[in-house]
Amino acid sequence: MEWNKVKSMLIALLLVVNILLGLNIQAQLSAQRADEEESLHLALSLLADAGAQFDEQLFWNMPRSSAVLLGERSTEREAQLAGTLLGEASLNEAGGGVSIYTSSAGSVTFRSGGLFEAELNDGTGPEELLGLIVETAAIKGMDYEMSAEGESVSAQLLLDGWTVAGAALTCRSTETGALASGRWYFGSEPVSEGAGVSRAEMVVALVRIAQERPLDITGLQLVYTQEQLRSGVRLSPAWRIDLGDEQIFLNGNTAQEVSVE
Repeated sequence: MEWNKVKSMLIALLLVVNILLGLNIQAQLSAQRADEEESLHLALSLLADAGAQFDEQLFWNMPRSSAVLLGERSTEREAQLAGTLLGEASLNEAGGGVSIYTSSAGSVTFRSGGLFEAELNDGTGPEELLGLIVETAAIKGMDYEMSAEGESVSAQLLLDGWTVAGAALTCRSTETGALASGRWYFGSEPVSEGAGVSRAEMVVALVRIAQERPLDITGLQLVYTQEQLRSGVRLSPAWRIDLGDEQIFLNGNTAQEVSVE
């Protein structure tokens, strides 16, 4: 048999094998989706039986799962930002994860968990200062939303388009310049630690809460929370659940209720 014919037969065989593998993977994914949807349907029935009031569509609109990410603190990125704001500056490692940069232009302080403060006394305005901070700290997958209220401006940190709860900076004028403070992310590009729990597991966690107190759920949104680690932060998906004049947060990694600063 000629080699060209043999080669054509082998290519055709490989194509058939790849198609069969693709169909098998598609069937498995379809079965997993069906199982996940059935689990969510049953969990919502349990939540209703527990006396909670809600619109089911809120839960069906939530992502099936979201990534849990780890972010390392980066002294290089912190030094870069301090240099952008202050020019040539001296560094004081104050202990306890506190790094303070100072120059004739002002001071910049970084703390563990993303706590941050920058004060410039060189006439820089609030909008300019905040813009310098968020643009210099920009990293792949993270963005921000700017807003203004009165004489102050604020930036809200976003991860893949989702709000990072408690991660915001506010900047206001001072007599000599501007002061920015709050919590942000100044680390290296986060890496995946895995996926969070399923929607059904999150609803079961709500069932336990509903058994202890009435729940009238008026809104539901995915956000991210920052958990301080020794060398950085864990960015975990979370459900922000609106209960009229109150909000609660469920960690999407542990399905436990958590507080957000």
